Amino acid sequence: MQVELVTRAGCHLCEGALADLRALGVEPRLRDVDADAVLFAQFDFRVPVLLVDGRVVGEGRPDRASLARILGLPDISVTRCGPEAAETVHQLTQAAFADYSRLDPPSGVGREDLEAVRADLARHGGALAVAGEQPLGCLRMEVEPEQLHVRRLAVDSGY
Repeated sequence: MQVELVTRAGCHLCEGALADLRALGVEPRLRDVDADAVLFAQFDFRVPVLLVDGRVVGEGRPDRASLARILGLPDISVTRCGPEAAETVHQLTQAAFADYSRLDPPSGVGREDLEAVRADLARHGGALAVAGEQPLGCLRMEVEPEQLHVRRLAVDSGY
């Protein structure tokens, strides 16, 4: 699939559409509407224009969920979380580390319970990745001045 974004220098809608595409993991081929007479005649006041395999699939700045749907991608968002997400983080982590019980030395994940995860998130925080309402992954972290320590990164095995 070839994704192209017809843009114009200084266009805030174009910059936003590009940022949204990149947030979805898509790096489009950029086409400057003012540098191509054919594009200019076709799309002058319609930028940004999203083309997939040469076909117009969007104009203006669609929201990120619409872009994901247009491109057939999951709309994944990553947000910080705290103890309110402990149950989800604990379930994701236990499932992701289940196959690692045979490690020597064993991972400490198997000894964690929900309350330990809740306390860890309250103390340090974490992040949760979701597609729609479906949790896909999580991490726990420690934020220090000029440093971020990522701990217990877990991803649903389906992803």
